[in-house]
Amino acid sequence: MTMGIKITDDNMHSKLSGHSAGLWPMPGAGESPTMWRVSWLPERPVGRNEAISAMVLAETVSATPDLGPGHREWCFIDSWAAELGLSADEAVTRVRESAQREMGELDHERETGQGPYPRDHPRQGGPAGYSCR
Repeated sequence: MTMGIKITDDNMHSKLSGHSAGLWPMPGAGESPTMWRVSWLPERPVGRNEAISAMVLAETVSATPDLGPGHREWCFIDSWAAELGLSADEAVTRVRESAQREMGELDHERETGQGPYPRDHPRQGGPAGYSCR
């Protein structure tokens, strides 16, 4: 799967999932805040690496409508979720609920085959050269 996450010094955005992350203003942190706020996990600050994991997780969930415990990418979802202190099920649910609230039209595009990853898109499981097994 090709990721479409744009990452800058103070912002991350995915066109596919519609999710974003930005620097979280932290009073008393000086001129360089070190925490990030992720759109689907808004109540808690995370570090930059955690924000990247959260964005990759959200993009993978958005691109994989049939994602579940038996899916070949589930172990990756489980690993990224663990970095955020969540179970895979909890992370997937939160990403999908947030996406439904903020970008309902994306689900419609995917379901009708008009989105960037139609339901029958031939995707590879996980990062190149890696396997859950």
